[in-house]
Amino acid sequence: MPVYIFTTFDNPSATIGTFGNAINDTGQIVGNITNSGSQDGFLLSGGTYTAIDDPSATNQTVAQGINDAGQIVGWCSNNSGNHGFLLANGVYAAIDDPSTTNGTLAFGINDLGQVVGQYSDNTGAHGFLYSGGTYCRRSIGHQRHLCREHQRRGPDRRGLFRCQRCSWLPT
Repeated sequence: MPVYIFTTFDNPSATIGTFGNAINDTGQIVGNITNSGSQDGFLLSGGTYTAIDDPSATNQTVAQGINDAGQIVGWCSNNSGNHGFLLANGVYAAIDDPSTTNGTLAFGINDLGQVVGQYSDNTGAHGFLYSGGTYCRRSIGHQRHLCREHQRRGPDRRGLFRCQRCSWLPT
């Protein structure tokens, strides 16, 4: 009969709970902690906890997946709804499916950088696979948008460029 070993980990910043959501081949773990009224993401690497808080989040950040390169995906929420994110090399990039009307959640990332998740619209929830693409123009707060096609139009009256495919513009 196999022997199973459980190792407990508790983020010291958590007042209610610690949730492990994904692990990569190097043993890095991402998840989220729950405190009274908020959720915050974390990375546990080499015994050290690092907070993951998307700069566009006002309500919560949840880290859902990590690949062997240390790229992290998840989602955050703010006054405009839920938004997927990719955290790579210290830079956050928004992942918002162009078809969404009710929010995007990123759940996993593989070693090719492909992201899976869910978006919702007026007909219900739909899965998505994000592959390839490039970043649109660098925006405010170190947040860039991942686009399927790098086509910009503009500049608009403020001198900012919009992505032609998804019309995303930093706010």
